[in-house]
Amino acid sequence: MKLSQILKIEIMEPTVIKRILIGIIIYLMTFASLYGQTTSESNKMSQRTFAQKNKLDPFYYFGNKIKKSKTHCYEILENDLVADVPVPADVLCRNNYGIFAFKINSRGKIEKLAYEGDLDSSIVRKIKLNIRKTEGNYTRPSKSNQESFHWFVLPFISNGYHLGSFSCANSIKLEIEFNLESKRARSYLNIIEFLPDFPSLTVLHNMDHLNEMIKTGLLKGERL
Repeated sequence: MKLSQILKIEIMEPTVIKRILIGIIIYLMTFASLYGQTTSESNKMSQRTFAQKNKLDPFYYFGNKIKKSKTHCYEILENDLVADVPVPADVLCRNNYGIFAFKINSRGKIEKLAYEGDLDSSIVRKIKLNIRKTEGNYTRPSKSNQESFHWFVLPFISNGYHLGSFSCANSIKLEIEFNLESKRARSYLNIIEFLPDFPSLTVLHNMDHLNEMIKTGLLKGERL
Protein backbone atom coordinates (compact mmCIF):
# COMPACT_ATOMS: atom_id res chain seq x y z
CA MET A 1 0.00 0.00 0.00
CA LYS A 2 1.29 3.47 -0.94
CA LEU A 3 2.27 5.98 1.75
CA SER A 4 -0.43 8.41 0.65
CA GLN A 5 -3.04 5.61 0.76
CA ILE A 6 -2.03 4.71 4.32
CA LEU A 7 -2.40 8.31 5.44
CA LYS A 8 -5.79 8.70 3.79
CA ILE A 9 -7.06 5.59 5.54
CA GLU A 10 -5.61 6.34 8.97
CA ILE A 11 -6.53 10.01 9.40
CA MET A 12 -10.26 9.84 10.06
CA GLU A 13 -11.61 13.29 9.11
CA PRO A 14 -15.32 14.19 8.73
CA THR A 15 -15.35 14.23 4.93
CA VAL A 16 -13.86 12.23 2.08
CA ILE A 17 -12.64 15.47 0.50
CA LYS A 18 -10.33 16.19 3.44
CA ARG A 19 -8.77 12.73 3.21
CA ILE A 20 -8.18 13.15 -0.51
CA LEU A 21 -6.57 16.55 0.03
CA ILE A 22 -4.14 15.06 2.54
CA GLY A 23 -3.05 12.61 -0.15
CA ILE A 24 -2.59 15.51 -2.58
CA ILE A 25 -0.41 17.37 -0.07
CA ILE A 26 1.89 14.39 0.40
CA TYR A 27 2.11 13.83 -3.35
CA LEU A 28 2.93 17.45 -4.11
CA MET A 29 5.53 17.64 -1.36
CA THR A 30 7.65 15.18 -3.34
CA PHE A 31 8.15 17.95 -5.88
CA ALA A 32 9.12 20.74 -3.49
CA SER A 33 12.31 22.72 -4.23
CA LEU A 34 14.77 19.94 -4.96
CA TYR A 35 17.93 21.36 -6.45
CA GLY A 36 20.51 24.05 -5.97
CA GLN A 37 18.33 27.16 -6.10
CA THR A 38 16.53 29.32 -3.57
CA THR A 39 13.04 30.39 -4.57
CA SER A 40 10.24 32.32 -2.89
CA GLU A 41 8.30 29.05 -2.78
CA SER A 42 11.04 27.12 -0.97
CA ASN A 43 11.58 30.05 1.41
CA LYS A 44 7.90 30.12 2.28
CA MET A 45 7.91 26.39 3.00
CA SER A 46 11.06 26.57 5.14
CA GLN A 47 9.58 29.42 7.20
CA ARG A 48 6.44 27.44 8.09
CA THR A 49 6.05 27.33 11.88
CA PHE A 50 4.53 24.70 14.14
CA ALA A 51 1.62 25.42 16.45
CA GLN A 52 2.64 26.02 20.06
CA LYS A 53 2.89 22.87 22.14
CA ASN A 54 3.63 22.31 25.83
CA LYS A 55 4.95 19.23 27.61
CA LEU A 56 1.49 18.07 28.70
CA ASP A 57 0.01 18.16 25.20
CA PRO A 58 -0.47 14.78 23.48
CA PHE A 59 2.52 13.74 21.36
CA TYR A 60 4.85 16.46 22.61
CA TYR A 61 8.37 15.23 21.72
CA PHE A 62 11.01 15.22 24.45
CA GLY A 63 13.90 13.89 22.38
CA ASN A 64 17.52 14.50 23.21
CA LYS A 65 18.60 15.90 26.56
CA ILE A 66 20.17 19.08 25.14
CA LYS A 67 17.43 21.61 24.34
CA LYS A 68 17.27 25.29 23.60
CA SER A 69 14.45 27.00 25.47
CA LYS A 70 12.96 28.55 22.33
CA THR A 71 13.32 25.51 20.08
CA HIS A 72 10.01 23.85 19.23
CA CYS A 73 9.86 20.18 20.20
CA TYR A 74 9.14 19.19 16.58
CA GLU A 75 12.21 21.07 15.37
CA ILE A 76 14.18 18.95 17.82
CA LEU A 77 12.44 15.89 16.39
CA GLU A 78 13.43 16.86 12.84
CA ASN A 79 17.09 17.12 13.78
CA ASP A 80 17.03 13.87 15.74
CA LEU A 81 15.56 12.08 12.72
CA VAL A 82 18.38 13.15 10.38
CA ALA A 83 21.26 12.84 12.87
CA ASP A 84 24.35 11.13 11.39
CA VAL A 85 22.67 10.50 8.02
CA PRO A 86 25.42 9.65 5.48
CA VAL A 87 26.33 12.16 2.77
CA PRO A 88 26.86 10.59 -0.69
CA ALA A 89 30.32 11.19 -2.17
CA ASP A 90 28.72 12.52 -5.37
CA VAL A 91 26.17 14.69 -3.53
CA LEU A 92 26.80 17.64 -5.90
CA CYS A 93 25.39 15.71 -8.84
CA ARG A 94 22.33 14.31 -7.08
CA ASN A 95 18.72 15.30 -6.91
CA ASN A 96 17.11 12.59 -4.78
CA TYR A 97 14.07 12.87 -2.56
CA GLY A 98 12.22 10.70 -0.09
CA ILE A 99 9.27 10.90 2.28
CA PHE A 100 9.01 9.01 5.56
CA ALA A 101 5.73 8.70 7.44
CA PHE A 102 5.31 7.15 10.87
CA LYS A 103 2.39 6.72 13.23
CA ILE A 104 2.75 7.07 17.00
CA ASN A 105 0.02 5.31 18.96
CA SER A 106 -1.45 6.20 22.37
CA ARG A 107 1.33 4.22 24.12
CA GLY A 108 4.05 6.28 22.46
CA LYS A 109 5.06 3.38 20.22
CA ILE A 110 5.69 3.47 16.47
CA GLU A 111 2.78 1.52 15.09
CA LYS A 112 3.47 2.06 11.38
CA LEU A 113 6.41 3.28 9.32
CA ALA A 114 6.33 3.89 5.58
CA TYR A 115 8.78 5.29 3.01
CA GLU A 116 8.65 6.35 -0.62
CA GLY A 117 11.42 7.86 -2.73
CA ASP A 118 14.75 7.27 -4.45
CA LEU A 119 17.22 8.01 -1.65
CA ASP A 120 20.34 5.88 -1.16
CA SER A 121 19.56 2.74 0.84
CA SER A 122 22.10 3.78 3.52
CA ILE A 123 20.21 7.05 4.04
CA VAL A 124 16.86 5.25 4.25
CA ARG A 125 18.20 2.73 6.78
CA LYS A 126 19.66 5.45 9.01
CA ILE A 127 16.54 7.62 9.04
CA LYS A 128 14.33 4.60 9.76
CA LEU A 129 16.65 3.69 12.65
CA ASN A 130 16.46 7.25 13.98
CA ILE A 131 12.67 7.13 13.77
CA ARG A 132 12.61 3.89 15.77
CA LYS A 133 14.82 5.50 18.42
CA THR A 134 12.16 8.14 19.14
CA GLU A 135 9.82 5.56 20.66
CA GLY A 136 8.84 6.40 24.21
CA ASN A 137 9.82 10.06 23.86
CA TYR A 138 6.32 11.42 23.25
CA THR A 139 3.74 12.59 25.77
CA ARG A 140 0.99 9.99 25.88
CA PRO A 141 -2.57 11.26 25.41
CA SER A 142 -5.01 10.78 28.28
CA LYS A 143 -7.83 8.30 27.90
CA SER A 144 -10.30 11.15 27.50
CA ASN A 145 -8.27 12.85 24.77
CA GLN A 146 -9.67 12.50 21.26
CA GLU A 147 -6.22 12.39 19.69
CA SER A 148 -5.38 8.72 20.14
CA PHE A 149 -2.59 8.62 17.53
CA HIS A 150 -0.39 11.01 15.57
CA TRP A 151 1.20 10.80 12.11
CA PHE A 152 4.49 12.54 11.34
CA VAL A 153 5.71 13.07 7.78
CA LEU A 154 9.41 13.78 7.14
CA PRO A 155 10.52 14.92 3.65
CA PHE A 156 14.26 14.50 2.99
CA ILE A 157 16.27 16.06 0.13
CA SER A 158 19.60 14.56 -0.92
CA ASN A 159 21.61 16.99 -3.04
CA GLY A 160 24.51 19.39 -2.70
CA TYR A 161 22.86 22.76 -3.12
CA HIS A 162 24.38 24.01 0.15
CA LEU A 163 27.79 23.69 -1.52
CA GLY A 164 26.98 26.27 -4.17
CA SER A 165 28.10 25.97 -7.79
CA PHE A 166 28.43 22.53 -9.30
CA SER A 167 29.84 20.84 -12.39
CA CYS A 168 28.67 17.40 -13.39
CA ALA A 169 27.61 15.54 -16.52
CA ASN A 170 23.90 15.53 -15.65
CA SER A 171 23.66 19.22 -14.64
CA ILE A 172 21.26 20.10 -17.50
CA LYS A 173 18.92 17.26 -16.56
CA LEU A 174 18.94 18.37 -12.92
CA GLU A 175 18.14 21.94 -13.92
CA ILE A 176 15.18 20.82 -16.04
CA GLU A 177 13.90 18.68 -13.16
CA PHE A 178 14.03 21.63 -10.81
CA ASN A 179 12.18 23.97 -13.15
CA LEU A 180 9.36 21.46 -13.66
CA GLU A 181 9.09 20.49 -10.01
CA SER A 182 9.11 24.06 -8.69
CA LYS A 183 5.84 24.63 -10.57
CA ARG A 184 4.29 21.75 -8.67
CA ALA A 185 5.66 23.22 -5.44
CA ARG A 186 3.68 26.38 -6.13
CA SER A 187 0.56 24.26 -6.45
CA TYR A 188 1.32 22.70 -3.06
CA LEU A 189 1.56 26.16 -1.48
CA ASN A 190 -1.74 27.25 -3.00
CA ILE A 191 -3.47 24.17 -1.61
CA ILE A 192 -1.98 24.38 1.88
CA GLU A 193 -3.31 27.92 2.34
CA PHE A 194 -6.97 26.91 2.34
CA LEU A 195 -6.75 23.48 3.96
CA PRO A 196 -8.04 23.09 7.55
CA ASP A 197 -5.70 21.98 10.33
CA PHE A 198 -5.43 18.25 10.96
CA PRO A 199 -4.58 17.72 14.64
CA SER A 200 -3.41 14.13 14.09
CA LEU A 201 -0.93 14.94 11.30
CA THR A 202 2.29 16.96 11.42
CA VAL A 203 4.28 17.53 8.23
CA LEU A 204 7.83 18.35 9.29
CA HIS A 205 10.09 20.73 7.37
CA ASN A 206 12.10 19.56 4.38
CA MET A 207 15.34 18.20 5.84
CA ASP A 208 18.66 17.57 4.10
CA HIS A 209 22.40 16.99 4.62
CA LEU A 210 23.12 20.45 6.05
CA ASN A 211 23.94 19.39 9.62
CA GLU A 212 26.19 16.56 8.49
CA MET A 213 27.92 18.82 5.95
CA ILE A 214 28.75 21.24 8.75
CA LYS A 215 29.95 18.44 11.06
CA THR A 216 32.21 16.95 8.39
CA GLY A 217 33.68 20.31 7.31
CA LEU A 218 32.08 20.47 3.87
CA LEU A 219 30.58 23.86 4.74
CA LYS A 220 32.91 26.53 6.03
CA GLY A 221 33.13 30.26 6.46
CA GLU A 222 30.72 32.28 4.37
CA ARG A 223 28.57 29.25 3.48
CA LEU A 224 27.46 28.69 7.10
